[in-house]
Amino acid sequence: MSESPFDAIVDAFLKEWNLAHPGAEPMGWKLRETSIPWVRFHALPGSKRYAESDSERATILSRANMLGTKLLGDGNPCWVVEARADDIDGQGDFIGSYREEPDAPLWRYHVRAEEWLNGKFDSEIAAIADDGPAYMLWICRESSAIFAPYDGGFDLFPNSQERMLLLRAAHKDWLSDREDGL
Repeated sequence: MSESPFDAIVDAFLKEWNLAHPGAEPMGWKLRETSIPWVRFHALPGSKRYAESDSERATILSRANMLGTKLLGDGNPCWVVEARADDIDGQGDFIGSYREEPDAPLWRYHVRAEEWLNGKFDSEIAAIADDGPAYMLWICRESSAIFAPYDGGFDLFPNSQERMLLLRAAHKDWLSDREDGL
């Protein structure tokens, strides 16, 4: 009996994820609790959280695409993980669920294979920036680096401390003034 494409995608993702990030949940805010190198960039100047104009929306997408391309590489194969706590199925194949506490929401994860291309994911990133219903991660299959946008900015998890420091230095005006980097 041959393996279905669904099984092959799920198996490949889980194998790569567990090898690179054993025991970690594929959620940006949970990954910050691990030892993976991490840096947060704000989507708008002055740590402003939400866009109020088309110009500010363009700034968010410009920063997202610049950071995503630097981290993941234009045209590189990636996993796209979508986590939703509502009753809508995410795009891709179901890979599991997570609940932090008994009364907390149940997050359901879906994965699909995509290439990162500058501008390709603008609608998803814009929805996340507007506090949309899903969290998403883009994970480079070559390096295991992770791009995790949120409503207010972008958490990046490069594959090394050196890469994290280079990204910080290249976009220091987009960093938080807070000591904890949030």
